[in-house]
Amino acid sequence: MDIFEKISNTITDDFVYVNDEIDQEDIVYKSSVLIDELNNKSLERDELSRLVVLAFLSSKHMFLIGKPGVGKTFLANKLKYVLKDGKTFDYLLAEDTTPEELYGHSFVDDKGKVHHEYDVSVLSANILILDELFKAKSGLLNGMLGVLSQSRNFYLRGIGEKKLDLICAFVLSNEFPQDSVLDPFDDRLNFRYEVERLKEDESFKRMVKKDYDTTNDFSVFFTYNEIASLRKKFMQVSIPENVLNFYVQLKNIIVQNELNISDRKLDDSMEVFQASAYLNGRSEINYSDLFLIRHMGWRNFTERRKFHSLLHDFFFQKKGELEKDLVSMKERKQMINSYGISNVEPFIFDKIIFDFNTIEEVDRYNNYVDMYINLLEAISTLSKDVEQMKNRYEFTLFIEEEIENNKFLIDFKNNSFTEEFLNDLVSFKREFDEMAEKYYRFVNTKTMKKTYE
Repeated sequence: MDIFEKISNTITDDFVYVNDEIDQEDIVYKSSVLIDELNNKSLERDELSRLVVLAFLSSKHMFLIGKPGVGKTFLANKLKYVLKDGKTFDYLLAEDTTPEELYGHSFVDDKGKVHHEYDVSVLSANILILDELFKAKSGLLNGMLGVLSQSRNFYLRGIGEKKLDLICAFVLSNEFPQDSVLDPFDDRLNFRYEVERLKEDESFKRMVKKDYDTTNDFSVFFTYNEIASLRKKFMQVSIPENVLNFYVQLKNIIVQNELNISDRKLDDSMEVFQASAYLNGRSEINYSDLFLIRHMGWRNFTERRKFHSLLHDFFFQKKGELEKDLVSMKERKQMINSYGISNVEPFIFDKIIFDFNTIEEVDRYNNYVDMYINLLEAISTLSKDVEQMKNRYEFTLFIEEEIENNKFLIDFKNNSFTEEFLNDLVSFKREFDEMAEKYYRFVNTKTMKKTYE
């Protein structure tokens, strides 16, 4: 008999006592220490340590994929030593796994009352570690959709609704499912990460020699109520209009490129951005928080490559387009310069003599004036484009600095504004400024002379 009947999707924010006395500075400190200690207890897992802490403290779920033996469960299992008085449920699933193995057994007593064994089941867990979940049958997976939903509510036939105390779940797999079984979980598994084998020989040596912290000792701890209360604090983090507009632009690009990221997931991701901001000691999100979507917005390796490329071009500019724009500006400068030498310099340097006694000469003079005005307008337009290029570069540096200061992101440097490109841009700007100054100096001199006279 199926032990579950339906899933309740009613969102409840009052399922736990909320502690309004939480000190942000203390939480920021503890989260940083936890990242460092998880990193010290692992090898080549700096980025994953950061994301595991963010998933844990933001009450979001994570999907980890990787070959057998790479340690997908390692860091997740460490959290049970950090959650004070918490419960962890760790299970390896197979095709013949029954719902009772996950959700517990129900039985009827002599008086006909239905009872359920919650203690050793996902229904009593604060942290879930589910290995090879997608090998289970559809009936079991349907129930898990409710467990991993935002409401965390589960309904048992004969007993009623059970409010789950689940903080976060880590779903592990050796490979992506071959069918669409992962699709219904897309919005529920917020983070995606590939756990790879050790790359450095020195790391492998340290692993063999156990030359790292192999203990389960931590200097900081969190309670269930503390983490549940953090959700209220995260909601108070503001979203600046400029950052929101930037996110809207990103959403539009995602849609244009036909990436499979739903509006609901983009909306839920904002909660992660707010958590990141709060845990970094800020009261509002910034651009670096949005960059965390690189760990949320893909479902397979093909999508990941496409999505990461799209994000890079959006945050740090597309190298090919930058080079194309610079070539275009050089060509326009050359055209302006040729136009100026042919049609303007003879005029402004008094190489042309006008006889204003005839209408034709006045018209000829006015024609040269118009050509001079056209040149100044072309210089002004190109000057704005040069300034825009400069602003794009400064914005890239600004983004890089924000990422560097975000504890949940490893340093990320753009590869668009290369040293060679910047040297080329600086050289072009110097030549352009000299050309523009030559023509502007003349008009300023004439204006001053006219005023003086």
